[in-house]
Amino acid sequence: LKANYPVEFMAGVLSNEINNTEKISIFVAECQRMGIKILAPDVNRSFQKFVPEIQEDGGKAIRFGLAAIKNVGAAAMEVAIQERERNGEFKSLEDFASRLDSKSVNRKILENLIKAGAFDFTMERRDDMFSKVGQVIAGSSAAQKDRASGQTALFDMNELMSAAPVPDVIEEDRVVWNQREYLTHEKDLLGFYVTGHPLDEFRSVIEKGNYSMIGDLARMKPGKKTQRFAGLINEANVKYTKREGKPFAILLIEDFSGSTEVMVWNETYQKCNPLLVKGGVIELKAKVEQDNRSEENRLTADEVIALEPDPDAVQMSVTPQRHDANSTGYSQPPNPAAAAAVQSTNGNGSNGSNGHHESPPFATPVLLKLDSVRDAVSVITMIRDTAQQFPGDRPLHLEVRRANGQRVVLEAGNDFCVSDEFASLESLGSWA
Repeated sequence: LKANYPVEFMAGVLSNEINNTEKISIFVAECQRMGIKILAPDVNRSFQKFVPEIQEDGGKAIRFGLAAIKNVGAAAMEVAIQERERNGEFKSLEDFASRLDSKSVNRKILENLIKAGAFDFTMERRDDMFSKVGQVIAGSSAAQKDRASGQTALFDMNELMSAAPVPDVIEEDRVVWNQREYLTHEKDLLGFYVTGHPLDEFRSVIEKGNYSMIGDLARMKPGKKTQRFAGLINEANVKYTKREGKPFAILLIEDFSGSTEVMVWNETYQKCNPLLVKGGVIELKAKVEQDNRSEENRLTADEVIALEPDPDAVQMSVTPQRHDANSTGYSQPPNPAAAAAVQSTNGNGSNGSNGHHESPPFATPVLLKLDSVRDAVSVITMIRDTAQQFPGDRPLHLEVRRANGQRVVLEAGNDFCVSDEFASLESLGSWA
């Protein structure tokens, strides 16, 4: 089965270990060795378990299962999948939260889905989404209460309202993650790195350096001969000998092939202790020894020096980048300044098509203001019908005042982009 149907076989193997992040990381490495691509989790494409997925080139990959994301839970993800199958794909983080009961999908689950990259399709930075989770939950809870109390007239027009309100981030809630934090979250929740590796900027240095690989350590023979390794320090614990109280360190280091424990006894520790910090990248000369407790091979360092990155290495962007539906690869998002320049030199600003079409990224929206208590659903119907009579390039936004006084802005979507003539209609003056 593995030889004839490798993708299906490995998807089954991974699904059997759905609750064991450590085992998943081992089998993901096996998939990579076999040339099988693992696609990142996505709330619009993933299922509970790992499943084969056809790519654009006709090849097969394995999509990461939602239930395999640590601290998310199968029950909550089953609710999300059922909602997606009933009412279509989720359009945003806000849409996801508003369509699911907060009792089923709570704040912690949302945060972990964001960290794992399951909302990267929105093209928003993960740290930006994480920063506004509290606001998103508050907004979705208010919408759910509105529906429960009968205040639903303005929120049942799903064909018109394609997006839930986008909240402002409360400044004290804002977090900013660097590249390594992005990757650390992925490793913690998925068991492996998806969008890159912390050592990517050192990759060429390590490959050219003829270092021994940690993944081969189990097959190495213990002995007094030292070997050269390079890796990232994931943990650094300083301890003291019982008799003399001399400091030594126990490290957990990782390279592209695996991770292992490294003992740094006092004599070596005294020479290199400033380098022994979590997140540091080091080169070490070390002997292979067998741990008396676990009987597994580990390293004992004789020399530790800092490893310098490749100056030509390309840094991973933490801004989500456009990708097609069947790929984990992301291409660079358009530069807003460049896009604006192209738009300004396009003469009439039109893309040359007729009728409704995707609006230019910087077209000025037309904003109409409604009241959920005052305005009946007939107003929405009138606005929708009028928008269809005056198609154009300008996005249509509706600012809705809820019964509790909260104001939210909804986007009508690309099917309802309107013209300048629509914006100047006297019949819409009451809502301008």
